Amino acid sequence: MAACTGDPTWFYFLPYSLAFFALGFVMTMTARAPLVVLPRSASWWLCAFGFAHGVHEWEELAELVRLPVEHWAAVNTADLTVGVISWVALASAGIEMLLPLKGWPRWVRMAPGVPLLAWLALLPLAARAGPIASEGWEDMGDALGRYVLALPATVLAAWGLLATARAPRELAAREIRTSLTVAAVGVGSTRCSR
Repeated sequence: MAACTGDPTWFYFLPYSLAFFALGFVMTMTARAPLVVLPRSASWWLCAFGFAHGVHEWEELAELVRLPVEHWAAVNTADLTVGVISWVALASAGIEMLLPLKGWPRWVRMAPGVPLLAWLALLPLAARAGPIASEGWEDMGDALGRYVLALPATVLAAWGLLATARAPRELAAREIRTSLTVAAVGVGSTRCSR
């Protein structure tokens, strides 16, 4: 661990990022399981979120431990892009959970595109913080992504998990309800933690 001379918070990012990879693996198994707790489409979107956000956090970890990367501008841009992809996947999972419960029309599935387009429209403002792919640009793009994409995505996913927990279930209803409620609290608190 001699390379870990940077910010000491890397001890936090390692298990944090591994938790997202674990989410991706668990949701992959859940999506293929015979017992359906969440809509399969929501499980696949949560799988995509877990893997993409795990990669996003590993890119953050690489920056914290100051790995000898030759092209940090490319890493920062990739980090920002993968983070945005993960948040869109999380919002899509929330919508997929709510769609059958709320009776919404199918076109609502396009809703994650709205904050994504807003983020893309606001991204040129990040250029005021520095040249494209600079550290200031990446920080501003990340902040815009967190408030324009991550916050609504987290609310949608937490709402979807809570609504699914309250939906009537025949098999192991109390255990499923408790697990989904705990998951909703966990998802809802992730955006508040940083």
